[in-house]
Amino acid sequence: MTEERAGYDDKIEDLKNRNEVLEGAWTTANNHRNALVEERRELSKEVAKLRAENIKLIHTLNDWSDQYTMVVSGKCPPDEYHCACVPVLREELGRLQAALKVIGDVPSAYLTACEKRMKTIAKEATEVKK
Repeated sequence: MTEERAGYDDKIEDLKNRNEVLEGAWTTANNHRNALVEERRELSKEVAKLRAENIKLIHTLNDWSDQYTMVVSGKCPPDEYHCACVPVLREELGRLQAALKVIGDVPSAYLTACEKRMKTIAKEATEVKK
């Protein structure tokens, strides 16, 4: 019976060793899985940000496309002869005209000679094509 018991002890020791190996493999696999889950979360966040950016870019592209179509189809004022940059230029012109108006509205008593000349130029520039 002692030999039989010794055989069982060897089997038990072998099973314990195999169990340790399997536990180590399971721990490694579980750690790897957790890392993959975290990476998936981070990638999902990045995908959401990229989707939002994509939507913004699609809207911008659609706006540009609509403006271009309007200009090329002739549905614009007569001075916009097939130039897709006209809406952008009109916006910039409006901004600059507003700046010139501000300069032109400053009372002369507060201005130096140079500033008075700038005011005169601003006034002339805003009166050119009214």
